[in-house]
Order: sequence, then structure tokens, then C-alpha cells
Amino acid sequence: FQKDVALRICCLIIALPMLSGFAVQTDNQLGVGAAKSQVPATIAASCEQQVAAPKVEVGLQEATVVESQQYNIVELSELSKQFNNTHVDEGEVLGLTFFNYGYELELSFPNVVSATSEIICVRPHFNLRVISQEHTVHIAKEHKPKSCEYNTIHRHEYRHVNINETLLRQLVSTLAAEFQSKFGNEIYYGTSDSIKKSIKIDKEEKWLPFIRAMLEQQNSLADEQHEQVDTLEEYRKFSYVCSFKYRYITDE
Repeated sequence: FQKDVALRICCLIIALPMLSGFAVQTDNQLGVGAAKSQVPATIAASCEQQVAAPKVEVGLQEATVVESQQYNIVELSELSKQFNNTHVDEGEVLGLTFFNYGYELELSFPNVVSATSEIICVRPHFNLRVISQEHTVHIAKEHKPKSCEYNTIHRHEYRHVNINETLLRQLVSTLAAEFQSKFGNEIYYGTSDSIKKSIKIDKEEKWLPFIRAMLEQQNSLADEQHEQVDTLEEYRKFSYVCSFKYRYITDE
């Protein structure tokens, strides 16, 4: 059973999505088995006929978007500083979007036992779930719901929400196709103990690094989109609507 978690934050007035480090916990059911070339041809042929078909399932579990006015402007600004947002010194933070997501990987191992030797063969089945555990839009408590400022911040933050949701759906689609192509057809031959070792090695050296690389690739694409939302031009435009209270000094 495998878990990995990432935290992203995006906001209005300062907003670059942030990614925390991965915390990996490993757990095995079954790892260095015999290569197919070392297995008698008759056993390999029988195995390929009988072993379970390739199976890679990738699912998505999305958290409901929650809206909150728990924090005031000062508190949102301080929260942003904790996550090293690049615009933190350029204005007060009026809105933040928290997005917490990750994945779970479960493995099962249908196997075929040879009637004439100790060799068994296994084709791992992969069940990957991409999960968002939190998706919260924070709007500073100074702004009353349905006010001009509240509605403007709300529209801005939901541009980040849409990017985050698209990230997850693209990640699921990409993982399903790429993981199946790269690992779905592999068959392991050997004794039960040697196969356990082979699968453990491949999990640590191939499968998990591959998933992390896919996450990083999708994160980079999402980062670019978040940056296009969080521009100084966007913040300056906001400063000229509603009460004119939050006004930037334009560059000379």
C-alpha cells in the first residue's frame, strides 16, 4: 500500500502554487526472480497462456471545494509567507486556495504455479488512485459575501480551482495510459521469495519514481497556468475595481 501527498497553495494578490516534499510509506505483499530467458520454454509458454491479463486501474477521488472566511487579510498574508509565495511583498493577500492531493498504489499478484517445477509466474495488477483530500478557497473575512470585492476575489480563486481540477483529471488520464504501456505487461518468473524481492526492487526503483516523475511533469504544467493567473497585471487590474481600496503603484 503506497501513499504520497503534495500540497499546493494559490491565491489572490500573491499566488504561486506550492508543492511540498513527498512522504513515502512502503508496504509489500509479495520483487530477484528469474528472467524469462532462464525459464524453460514450455513453462514460460504455459505461464503466458494462463497468467491473468494485464490490469492497470487508475481512479480519481476529488474533494468537494469548500469556501471559508476563517482568516482576515493579515492572517492570509502571514499564511502566504509560510509558503514562499513570490508576490508576498507586493500587496495584501485577499484570497488563498489550498489544494492537498496525492496518490495511493495498491498491488495484487495473481499467480500461476507450474505442475512440473517450483517456478511460478506472476503479473502484478496495479490499482492507482489519485486523491484530493482538501480543496479550500479562503477569502478574507473583511469582505462581505456578494460584495463587489468578494465576488472579484471569488472569480479569481476559482480560476485556480479549475486549474487544480484539470491537473487531477489529466494526471489520471496520463497515468493510466503511460503506466499500462510501460509496466502493465511484465511477468515475473521464479520462486515465491525471489518474485517478492523482484517486485520490491521494481516498486522502489521503477514504479514509484515513474509516478513521481509524472506528478512533477503535471505539476510543472499546472504551475505555468497558475502563474498566468497570478500576474502583477491581474493584481493591478483588481486594484481599480470596487472600492479602489487596494491600489497598486504602477511602474514608472
